Parts: sequence; structure tokens; C-alpha cells
Amino acid sequence: MENAIKLIVFDIDGTLTETNSLDSDCFSGAIESVLGISDFDRTWSHYKHVTDNGVIEEIVQTHFGRAATAGELGAIEANFVYRLERFDDSCFRQVKGAGDFLERLKALNDIELALATGGWESSARLKLKRAGIDITGVPLASSSDSCERVDIMKIAVDRVKEKMGDTEFEEILYFGDAVWDVKATGILDWRLIGIGQDYEKLVEMGVSDSYLDYSDTAGVYNSIIS
Repeated sequence: MENAIKLIVFDIDGTLTETNSLDSDCFSGAIESVLGISDFDRTWSHYKHVTDNGVIEEIVQTHFGRAATAGELGAIEANFVYRLERFDDSCFRQVKGAGDFLERLKALNDIELALATGGWESSARLKLKRAGIDITGVPLASSSDSCERVDIMKIAVDRVKEKMGDTEFEEILYFGDAVWDVKATGILDWRLIGIGQDYEKLVEMGVSDSYLDYSDTAGVYNSIIS
């Protein structure tokens, strides 16, 4: 295919930033503070939609028998961001080599980038900035756009097409770190490259191209072009 372009979509928590634990603690605290409940399931993989809005919607439905209000969602998001902002920059480490790897990909003419996260846009941008990862010019989709992860990923693609002009990609790849990334990429028929602390679990699930981090730059890049 002449001038073939690959689109690479990145998750954020656990894939670009080492923020899974911090994110989970602050998210739980925000829910407790705003909704006044503590007896909710904190194993996020148990939820139908593992996104910030998706989890809150399910918690509110389970505990109060109704949909979450826009006011509740907004208040939890604001409380969550407030909690994150109280930590210093040392708590927002990037996955080893993530920033440099993104910069390398940005410089290539045959690759386009996007971000798709189950978190809110406000918190996603905060975490990336504090971790020292520059996403200038990279389209981002988040739980602020949809409570469904697959929809978020599709929106990320649409935003790249808006930026480039409508185009078809030779291949769409996703960098992710969790079980729900395996499920979502399976639905979309995207190729998944695993990155993060649970890379061995991803290998067991059939994601053969999985890495702890980006320190094996050549290996990760070869997984993209293979």
C-alpha cells in the first residue's frame, strides 16, 4: 500500500504513566466524599464499563436505584482532580521510556498517534503533564466523551481523521495494560501491544507482544512494524 499509515492509540494509566494505584485511591476517595458511601466494589474489572463515568453510573444505580446526575458526575470529577493535585510531581512517574518513545513516533511520517483513556480528560491531561509527557497535537478521547471504552477508542480514531482529513489506516494498534484492553481491542479487531506491570498476564492471554516498559525501544518498535 503506497503511503500506508499506521494509527497507534495509547491508553494512559499503566501504559504511559505509573499512576494506576494513585488513580484508584483518589477515585475511591472522591466517590466516598461525594456520594457518602464506602461499601462499593473497588475491583474495577468487575464493572461493565471500566471508565470513570461508567463505574460511577453503575455504583449509583446499585446503591440508589437511579442514574447518576450530571451534578454528581461533575462533583466527583472535581474532587478527584483536587485529590490528584495535592500530590507532588514525583508521584506521577512515566512508564520508563514512554515520553521518549512517543517523541520518536511523532517524528515518523507513516505513523499517527492518538490517546484513548477510561479516565476523564481533565485528570488525564493533568497526569501526563505532571509525568513530563508532551501530547501536544495528539488527539485524545476519554470518559468525558463516553462511558463505554470501545466508543472512546472509536472517538479517538475519528479525531485523528478530523485532524488529517478522512483517511483509512493500514492498521490500528493499541497500547494497553489491562484485561479490559484485551476485550476492547478484540471487539474492534485492533492489534494490541501490551505495556505495563501486568505484561506477563497479557502474554498468558495471548498478547505475545507485551513489555514491562519502553526500555527495549527496538523491540517495541519492531512489534509495531511487524
